[in-house]
Amino acid sequence: MLEFFLYDVYRVLRPGETFWLEHFFCFGSHVNGTYLSMFDRVGFNRFRWHAAKKLHHDGIQKNEWYISALLAKDS
Repeated sequence: MLEFFLYDVYRVLRPGETFWLEHFFCFGSHVNGTYLSMFDRVGFNRFRWHAAKKLHHDGIQKNEWYISALLAKDS
C-alpha cells in the first residue's frame, strides 16, 4: 500500500518539489531492505534521511524504528 501511495505522491509533485515523511513506523529489519529500496524504486532523491530506534514502551525489545525523510522529485 505504501508503495502505491508514494507513486501517487511522486506523480503529483512538480520537479524540484519535496515530500516530507515524518515519524513513519517500521521494524528495524525492514528499514534498508524494504523501505530504502522502495523510495529509490519510486524515483525519489533522499534529500534528508533519518532513522532512529523507538525508545519508549517496548519498542527497543521489538526492534521498532521511526523513519523521517525529506524526499525530492528530480528537477
